[in-house]
Amino acid sequence: MKFNRGYKCIISNPSTLRSITISDLTCNFDIKKGIGAGLNNATLKFYNLSAYTRDSVAKDRFDQTTKIDVNFQVGHNDNLSTCFSGSILEASSRREGTDYVTEIQCRDGGALVDTTYISESLQQITEIEVARLLIKKLGLNVGFFNVEDIKYESLILDGKIFQILKDRYGNNFHIEDGVGSVIKENDVKGSTFIRKIDSGSGLLGTPRKRGNKLFIKVLLEPQITINELVTVISNVESRFNGTFKAIAIHHVGIVSPVKGGTAITELELLINNGQFNAVNII
Repeated sequence: MKFNRGYKCIISNPSTLRSITISDLTCNFDIKKGIGAGLNNATLKFYNLSAYTRDSVAKDRFDQTTKIDVNFQVGHNDNLSTCFSGSILEASSRREGTDYVTEIQCRDGGALVDTTYISESLQQITEIEVARLLIKKLGLNVGFFNVEDIKYESLILDGKIFQILKDRYGNNFHIEDGVGSVIKENDVKGSTFIRKIDSGSGLLGTPRKRGNKLFIKVLLEPQITINELVTVISNVESRFNGTFKAIAIHHVGIVSPVKGGTAITELELLINNGQFNAVNII
């Protein structure tokens, strides 16, 4: 059962080798992930951090040289899962009554997304090798791939790497928790595991259908990732039961030792009559 919410937020600065773990203070989180053109983002609010911690995480939005990594884990009954991994875009603190509130705005993909360029002439290279090269140069781990089986005698890559990836693969390229993948609309991550969501696992309310999308709410489900298969079983609206692809995720809620509140996950699912192509890490 989904009781006793907890979290752990690890904030680290690779240049100074300083690392801070926050786990026992009130935290509001708002995390959005998707397969669109934008980068995943998270807003984390912590209450009454120490002065040292507030100073350590502070970052100006226009500072593109300081890299501060964030790994946010949340879950129930000490079973925590990473639901966001990225870097701080901006962080500042303010006084609200008797509380100090530190708001951290994070973005997936890290600072290298804005600052990394390539200018290379490549020989005898395949499209898969091109994708892997570009993703690694962004400082990302290599994820799942479905690209054309093309071999180039010669190829020139010149420009901002993130833009080159978007130009070559469009919305099929995306970043999730520091992993770069190229997955087409009807592709899913290759796995025999299919997550089941029903009333027993926390399905809330009635699923809503709009076009070829299904929208559901569930008690906080931090383990779910985009491009994975989800089976929905609703006792209220059984005509929408089936297996779908997760294309957008929104985690929002509060974890606190002193305040009550909710934590939910909203899912946008792609309906394709269960016809999806499984792709693997290459």
